[in-house]
Amino acid sequence: MAILHPVQGLFRRRRVAATPMESWPQFRGSRISGIERRHGESEAKAATARGDDVIRAPKDAGAGLLLIEIGAIAAWQSAGLTAGTLRQIGPGMLPRFLAAATVLLGLALLLSAFRNTGERLAAFSVRGPVLVLGAAVLFGFAVRPLGVAVATPLTLILSTLASPETRWREALIFCAAMTAFCLLLFKALLGLPIPIAPWLIGY
Repeated sequence: MAILHPVQGLFRRRRVAATPMESWPQFRGSRISGIERRHGESEAKAATARGDDVIRAPKDAGAGLLLIEIGAIAAWQSAGLTAGTLRQIGPGMLPRFLAAATVLLGLALLLSAFRNTGERLAAFSVRGPVLVLGAAVLFGFAVRPLGVAVATPLTLILSTLASPETRWREALIFCAAMTAFCLLLFKALLGLPIPIAPWLIGY
Protein backbone atom coordinates (compact mmCIF):
# COMPACT_ATOMS: atom_id res chain seq x y z
CA MET A 1 0.00 0.00 0.00
CA ALA A 2 2.86 2.35 0.70
CA ILE A 3 4.06 1.88 -2.89
CA LEU A 4 0.70 3.11 -4.26
CA HIS A 5 0.89 6.44 -2.48
CA PRO A 6 3.21 8.12 -5.04
CA VAL A 7 1.09 6.74 -7.90
CA GLN A 8 -2.12 8.02 -6.33
CA GLY A 9 -0.54 11.40 -5.85
CA LEU A 10 0.00 11.68 -9.60
CA PHE A 11 -3.73 11.37 -10.26
CA ARG A 12 -4.82 13.76 -7.57
CA ARG A 13 -5.85 17.21 -8.70
CA ARG A 14 -3.35 19.74 -7.51
CA ARG A 15 -4.84 22.64 -5.60
CA VAL A 16 -3.64 25.87 -7.11
CA ALA A 17 -3.08 28.58 -4.57
CA ALA A 18 -5.34 31.56 -5.02
CA THR A 19 -3.74 34.82 -5.95
CA PRO A 20 -4.13 37.74 -3.56
CA MET A 21 -6.66 39.38 -5.91
CA GLU A 22 -8.76 36.21 -6.23
CA SER A 23 -8.91 35.91 -2.45
CA TRP A 24 -10.81 39.20 -2.19
CA PRO A 25 -14.59 38.73 -1.68
CA GLN A 26 -15.39 41.41 -4.25
CA PHE A 27 -13.33 39.68 -6.90
CA ARG A 28 -14.92 36.32 -6.17
CA GLY A 29 -18.40 37.82 -6.27
CA SER A 30 -17.73 39.54 -9.60
CA ARG A 31 -16.36 36.31 -11.06
CA ILE A 32 -19.40 34.34 -9.92
CA SER A 33 -21.85 36.95 -11.18
CA GLY A 34 -20.04 37.12 -14.51
CA ILE A 35 -20.14 33.35 -14.90
CA GLU A 36 -23.83 33.28 -14.01
CA ARG A 37 -24.59 36.06 -16.48
CA ARG A 38 -22.74 34.33 -19.29
CA HIS A 39 -24.46 31.07 -18.41
CA GLY A 40 -27.87 32.75 -18.55
CA GLU A 41 -27.09 34.38 -21.89
CA SER A 42 -25.94 31.07 -23.34
CA GLU A 43 -29.13 29.37 -22.14
CA ALA A 44 -31.25 32.13 -23.67
CA LYS A 45 -29.44 31.84 -27.00
CA ALA A 46 -29.81 28.07 -26.95
CA ALA A 47 -33.54 28.37 -26.23
CA THR A 48 -33.93 30.84 -29.07
CA ALA A 49 -32.04 28.56 -31.44
CA ARG A 50 -34.33 25.66 -30.51
CA GLY A 51 -37.39 27.85 -31.09
CA ASP A 52 -38.62 27.62 -27.51
CA ASP A 53 -39.37 31.36 -27.32
CA VAL A 54 -41.85 32.78 -29.79
CA ILE A 55 -40.87 36.31 -28.77
CA ARG A 56 -37.12 36.54 -29.26
CA ALA A 57 -36.75 40.06 -27.83
CA PRO A 58 -39.10 40.46 -24.84
CA LYS A 59 -37.76 43.92 -23.98
CA ASP A 60 -38.50 45.23 -27.48
CA ALA A 61 -41.94 43.63 -27.35
CA GLY A 62 -42.74 45.34 -24.06
CA ALA A 63 -41.55 48.69 -25.36
CA GLY A 64 -43.62 48.26 -28.51
CA LEU A 65 -46.78 47.45 -26.57
CA LEU A 66 -46.23 50.46 -24.32
CA LEU A 67 -45.82 52.79 -27.31
CA ILE A 68 -48.95 51.38 -28.95
CA GLU A 69 -50.91 51.98 -25.77
CA ILE A 70 -49.66 55.56 -25.43
CA GLY A 71 -50.46 56.31 -29.08
CA ALA A 72 -53.95 54.82 -28.76
CA ILE A 73 -54.69 56.91 -25.66
CA ALA A 74 -53.42 60.06 -27.40
CA ALA A 75 -55.57 59.36 -30.46
CA TRP A 76 -58.61 58.77 -28.25
CA GLN A 77 -58.11 61.97 -26.29
CA SER A 78 -57.61 64.07 -29.44
CA ALA A 79 -60.60 62.60 -31.30
CA GLY A 80 -62.80 65.57 -30.39
CA LEU A 81 -60.34 68.15 -31.74
CA THR A 82 -60.60 69.57 -35.24
CA ALA A 83 -57.75 68.49 -37.51
CA GLY A 84 -58.16 71.28 -40.05
CA THR A 85 -56.24 71.36 -43.32
CA LEU A 86 -52.62 71.74 -44.33
CA ARG A 87 -53.17 75.44 -44.99
CA GLN A 88 -55.03 76.04 -41.75
CA ILE A 89 -53.91 73.46 -39.21
CA GLY A 90 -56.37 72.78 -36.44
CA PRO A 91 -55.62 71.91 -32.82
CA GLY A 92 -56.06 68.18 -33.48
CA MET A 93 -53.58 67.85 -36.35
CA LEU A 94 -50.37 67.62 -34.33
CA PRO A 95 -51.73 65.30 -31.58
CA ARG A 96 -53.12 62.89 -34.17
CA PHE A 97 -49.90 62.92 -36.16
CA LEU A 98 -47.82 62.22 -33.05
CA ALA A 99 -50.26 59.48 -31.96
CA ALA A 100 -50.07 57.77 -35.35
CA ALA A 101 -46.26 57.99 -35.40
CA THR A 102 -46.09 56.52 -31.88
CA VAL A 103 -48.35 53.61 -32.81
CA LEU A 104 -46.33 52.87 -35.97
CA LEU A 105 -43.09 52.91 -34.01
CA GLY A 106 -44.59 50.56 -31.44
CA LEU A 107 -45.76 48.17 -34.16
CA ALA A 108 -42.27 48.18 -35.70
CA LEU A 109 -40.70 47.30 -32.34
CA LEU A 110 -43.28 44.62 -31.68
CA LEU A 111 -42.78 42.95 -35.06
CA SER A 112 -39.00 43.09 -34.73
CA ALA A 113 -39.28 41.27 -31.39
CA PHE A 114 -40.49 38.16 -33.25
CA ARG A 115 -37.59 38.19 -35.72
CA ASN A 116 -34.49 39.56 -34.01
CA THR A 117 -32.89 38.19 -30.87
CA GLY A 118 -32.69 40.75 -28.09
CA GLU A 119 -32.52 41.22 -24.35
CA ARG A 120 -34.97 39.77 -21.89
CA LEU A 121 -37.07 41.76 -19.48
CA ALA A 122 -35.27 42.54 -16.25
CA ALA A 123 -35.90 44.53 -13.12
CA PHE A 124 -35.95 48.26 -13.71
CA SER A 125 -36.35 51.42 -11.68
CA VAL A 126 -39.72 53.16 -11.61
CA ARG A 127 -38.06 56.54 -11.26
CA GLY A 128 -37.91 57.20 -15.00
CA PRO A 129 -41.52 56.32 -15.97
CA VAL A 130 -42.99 58.06 -12.91
CA LEU A 131 -41.12 61.33 -13.49
CA VAL A 132 -41.74 61.38 -17.25
CA LEU A 133 -45.48 60.73 -16.84
CA GLY A 134 -45.56 63.20 -13.96
CA ALA A 135 -43.98 65.82 -16.21
CA ALA A 136 -46.72 65.32 -18.80
CA VAL A 137 -49.41 65.66 -16.12
CA LEU A 138 -47.69 68.78 -14.76
CA PHE A 139 -47.75 70.41 -18.19
CA GLY A 140 -51.46 69.69 -18.56
CA PHE A 141 -52.28 71.37 -15.26
CA ALA A 142 -49.80 74.26 -15.56
CA VAL A 143 -50.12 75.37 -19.19
CA ARG A 144 -53.35 77.35 -18.70
CA PRO A 145 -52.62 79.27 -15.48
CA LEU A 146 -48.87 79.69 -16.03
CA GLY A 147 -48.57 79.64 -19.82
CA VAL A 148 -46.16 77.91 -22.18
CA ALA A 149 -43.27 80.14 -21.13
CA VAL A 150 -43.35 78.66 -17.61
CA ALA A 151 -45.03 75.25 -18.03
CA THR A 152 -42.60 74.07 -20.71
CA PRO A 153 -39.32 74.56 -18.74
CA LEU A 154 -40.93 73.13 -15.58
CA THR A 155 -41.99 70.05 -17.51
CA LEU A 156 -38.59 69.59 -19.10
CA ILE A 157 -36.73 70.03 -15.83
CA LEU A 158 -38.92 67.43 -14.12
CA SER A 159 -38.45 64.98 -16.99
CA THR A 160 -34.65 65.39 -16.92
CA LEU A 161 -34.67 64.21 -13.31
CA ALA A 162 -35.68 60.77 -14.61
CA SER A 163 -32.06 60.05 -15.50
CA PRO A 164 -29.36 59.93 -12.82
CA GLU A 165 -26.80 61.00 -15.45
CA THR A 166 -28.38 64.43 -15.99
CA ARG A 167 -25.97 67.34 -16.36
CA TRP A 168 -27.66 70.50 -15.15
CA ARG A 169 -25.83 72.89 -17.44
CA GLU A 170 -26.82 70.96 -20.54
CA ALA A 171 -30.34 70.41 -19.18
CA LEU A 172 -30.91 74.15 -18.63
CA ILE A 173 -29.64 74.97 -22.12
CA PHE A 174 -31.94 72.30 -23.57
CA CYS A 175 -34.94 73.65 -21.61
CA ALA A 176 -34.33 77.20 -22.84
CA ALA A 177 -33.96 76.08 -26.45
CA MET A 178 -37.07 73.87 -26.37
CA THR A 179 -39.15 76.61 -24.73
CA ALA A 180 -38.18 79.06 -27.46
CA PHE A 181 -38.91 76.44 -30.12
CA CYS A 182 -42.38 75.70 -28.67
CA LEU A 183 -43.24 79.40 -28.54
CA LEU A 184 -42.12 79.86 -32.13
CA LEU A 185 -43.93 76.75 -33.40
CA PHE A 186 -47.26 76.86 -31.60
CA LYS A 187 -47.78 80.62 -31.31
CA ALA A 188 -45.94 82.24 -34.21
CA LEU A 189 -46.14 79.59 -36.94
CA LEU A 190 -49.30 77.62 -36.12
CA GLY A 191 -51.15 80.43 -34.41
CA LEU A 192 -52.71 78.18 -31.77
CA PRO A 193 -54.63 79.85 -28.95
CA ILE A 194 -52.14 78.78 -26.27
CA PRO A 195 -51.40 81.24 -23.46
CA ILE A 196 -47.80 82.37 -23.32
CA ALA A 197 -47.67 84.01 -19.89
CA PRO A 198 -51.17 84.98 -18.70
CA TRP A 199 -49.87 86.03 -15.29
CA LEU A 200 -47.70 88.65 -17.02
CA ILE A 201 -49.29 89.71 -20.32
CA GLY A 202 -52.74 88.16 -19.99
CA TYR A 203 -54.45 85.78 -22.40
